[in-house]
Amino acid sequence: MCICAILPATVVLCFSQTYDFDDPNRWTHFTTESGLPSNYVIQIYEARDGTIWANTSRGVAWFDGFEWQRALSMNHRDAIPAGTIRGEMRDSILIISSDGNLYLGKKTFRKLAVEKVETAFLLDSGVILARKNEQLWQI
Repeated sequence: MCICAILPATVVLCFSQTYDFDDPNRWTHFTTESGLPSNYVIQIYEARDGTIWANTSRGVAWFDGFEWQRALSMNHRDAIPAGTIRGEMRDSILIISSDGNLYLGKKTFRKLAVEKVETAFLLDSGVILARKNEQLWQI
């Protein structure tokens, strides 16, 4: 916020809000007590809608503004395992688990019918290109 005043000598004074990142009261330490699956965070991802995702050694979680929620499979019981968040397709996040399974969803995920994927990329067209057995696949 900028509050400006023009003085008779045509001097402009501006006061702006600054962020003091050195202030220890500004920092929040997120842990398993905050809902993270593990305290070992591998990756942080911000979705287009502003949702923050954390990929930990024990699975994936998203931040609801207050606490971390585990990403679950469609049955709402099984947690999505650790892996790599590869990006978004429309309103869905693509995750490659450490065992090579692909998961697609938003807060709840479905497992795609392809296994042992080494890496994958989302194209703007909605196509997933995956590397499996050192070969290129289109999903």
